[in-house]
Amino acid sequence: SAEFTFLKILASLRNLRESWSEVSSGRWRHNEDDMRGYELKEKKFGLVGMGRIGNKLVKYLDSFGVTNIDFCDVAVEQDDLNKAESVSLENIFKNNDVIVICVALNKETKGMVNLDLLSKMKKNAHLINTSRGEIINEADLITVLDSREDIKFSADVLSGEVDSGCLNEQMLSLHKSNRISITPHIAGATYGSQKKAATLAFDIIKSNV
Repeated sequence: SAEFTFLKILASLRNLRESWSEVSSGRWRHNEDDMRGYELKEKKFGLVGMGRIGNKLVKYLDSFGVTNIDFCDVAVEQDDLNKAESVSLENIFKNNDVIVICVALNKETKGMVNLDLLSKMKKNAHLINTSRGEIINEADLITVLDSREDIKFSADVLSGEVDSGCLNEQMLSLHKSNRISITPHIAGATYGSQKKAATLAFDIIKSNV
């Protein structure tokens, strides 16, 4: 999941979807300015959540020379590498170029990313969500995306996918028009992770027989 989240960050900063679309449309470097992106170390990062995924992201970012990393997690004082700065959730959205949602979904975090926070995002900010769709108020997100074309959004999750299987049609429409980028909750869909999960399940069964 952490690797996939990192992939999402890179794809957003380097405009990969725009580049793929150009080739699919029969163009090569005709619109190079639209495909030009950013290096990781040029940007300031804000992580909402500092659990397993958050800590791995700090390690990945640090290895690429990123020095500006903020995080917000009420249960954590510092990341494992002691590289990130703990700040308020409001400052995460106000001061960072790339905001990554990697916090667990619970009654406190459900819907916490709302219009007030989203409206505070910096110009040309990137918002990444690989946690749960319900953490972001999707109606508020759509409002911000409609009014601010500079904001980029990429997610591996959508609200309702787990509980009802009913996905927000407006979000899907924005994806189809290349306005945002959505993948179908595949962050953990690797052969290695599924093998580890199966092994763990069998070990639990064996220990209880």
